[in-house]
Amino acid sequence: MDTSIMVCLVLLFTFAASVVAMNSTGDACGVCECIEHLHAVICTGKGLRELPSGIPNDTVSLELGDNFLHEIPYDSLLEFKSLIKINLTNNLIEKPFGLPESVKFLHAEGNRLQDIKPIVKNGIHLKSV
Repeated sequence: MDTSIMVCLVLLFTFAASVVAMNSTGDACGVCECIEHLHAVICTGKGLRELPSGIPNDTVSLELGDNFLHEIPYDSLLEFKSLIKINLTNNLIEKPFGLPESVKFLHAEGNRLQDIKPIVKNGIHLKSV
């Protein structure tokens, strides 16, 4: 095989590998819109039935409204230390879930939550519920 073709193939495979590595943040950025410079993950109206995996750890705003989420596993959001705003409106959530202390704004109307006190108690720094 010609050397120039070999070099082109090596460059092509190297480029492809770097693209895969950049997109290896998990399922969230494949299913949702991830806006890197805003540290925002927008999953509004994606038909989600569970929290997507691979949400970037530096997410500041997480939009999960208008889906079919029944549950947010209690400790699944606690690892997001930069999370300030979370929108969970119009889902089917019934059980309380934990929030990191960084969350200031929680939008959860239109769910089946009977008691929001455990969520609010955990989110002691909330400015808006």
